Amino acid sequence: MHRRDISYVGEASSRQKCRRGLLTVNAALYLVGALLLFAGANLGTFLALDFSASKAQINPPDRALHVAGSDLDIGEVWLQDGFEWHVPIRNTTDRRIVLKQIRASCTCTSVSPDSGSVEGDGTLDVILKLNLAPKNAQQAAAETPRLFAADLIVKATGETDPYLWRIHGVVKSPLSFNPISLDFGEIVAGSDASETRTLKVEAKHDLTGLEARCHSDDFSVRVEQVASRRWNVHVTPSRAIAPGRFDTFVFLAAPMGKDENLPEIPVQMNGMVLNEVHLTPSSVFFGGRSSASVDVRLSTRAGRRISKVEMHPNLPEGVRIVRGEDAQAGTADFRVECYKRGARTALGDVRFAISVERDDDPVLESLPIVVQGQR
Repeated sequence: MHRRDISYVGEASSRQKCRRGLLTVNAALYLVGALLLFAGANLGTFLALDFSASKAQINPPDRALHVAGSDLDIGEVWLQDGFEWHVPIRNTTDRRIVLKQIRASCTCTSVSPDSGSVEGDGTLDVILKLNLAPKNAQQAAAETPRLFAADLIVKATGETDPYLWRIHGVVKSPLSFNPISLDFGEIVAGSDASETRTLKVEAKHDLTGLEARCHSDDFSVRVEQVASRRWNVHVTPSRAIAPGRFDTFVFLAAPMGKDENLPEIPVQMNGMVLNEVHLTPSSVFFGGRSSASVDVRLSTRAGRRISKVEMHPNLPEGVRIVRGEDAQAGTADFRVECYKRGARTALGDVRFAISVERDDDPVLESLPIVVQGQR
């Protein structure tokens, strides 16, 4: 007995040592994995930075290629999407230098040419096209001018480190508007002009006019000038707009003078379009019952009269719909009944087609009510 106890203690001690050993091995494996992940992440970073600004001094003063400081400052400019800027790169040596890659640090800038060469004591004119258009309405309507910066990066043959010159300036918006976005909230499909939202726009610069448009036919846009530098932009959803959530834009644009146009400024619009007619409840579940009934009501959100109701002629076997007495204007009551259901009866969609009286313009809408049950 005593010997068995000692053996048990010895076995327990061995198991504890084994557990500690496994924990130590697991910890070591986790540490090795973490180190590998760290090394992999940094290796990827080093590879990505092979041709990046981290290996180059910004605006290097004492190298073979040189750009004057005045050619790096675009000054103060208006918002625009195709601002062109020339950067002369001068070769300060007496030998020819091949530029195997010329690029910009951001997608907002295109560069031409993307490669080339500069003769000794010569100059290569690099043309940048800067997209200074606003990325959102908040940026477009900002009262404070925003700073802009983009890097011109050049890789020369025979040199390890790339050249980096920073183009910089200040971008101003000629417009301010209120609100920043148009929220329509919940609107009913087929609503009239009462759902119009208005954007108040004011110019900080003399404009020859203001244009506004929406890329979707679901909205109409009207511009009303109320003063020399002030406009109201009225946006109205179409009566044919489809039910569901929408998130789109109205775009503002204006000519600012000779050969200078304000780029399109996006103003966000969002809301939810509800069906004119809705069902309560929208689905009926009978489960495994052989007979049951559920009352269903059709109603219009605006209280318009329901002039006609038609049902899909092919009702599921064992289901019938009985029209009840309408309790109030703008409603239609029904009772969905399940009767004599066999074990294999399959239930499905029952579709209502509703004609709603709208200013002598009946609009036919079709809504399904899903009737569910177990086979």
